[in-house]
Amino acid sequence: MTMWLDRLHIQQIVRRALEEDIGFSDLTTKSILSSSDKAQGTILAEESLVLAGLEVCREVFLTLDPEVYFEAHAQDGE
Repeated sequence: MTMWLDRLHIQQIVRRALEEDIGFSDLTTKSILSSSDKAQGTILAEESLVLAGLEVCREVFLTLDPEVYFEAHAQDGE
């Protein structure tokens, strides 16, 4: 059965997961980074795969920082 989630449902799921995982603060991150620090990252697969969950991934980063720039070089299903 295929189930498509709209953005509101994805946002709710992501918020709940982040609250469970980091609560109101991530002490480790706060101890090494200031709120003005910038970071860049790449998610790279080391083996063949079918991409799934890209919108959830994007929403995690946007929830943590609404000004984040997220660029995908593939689409779900590829």
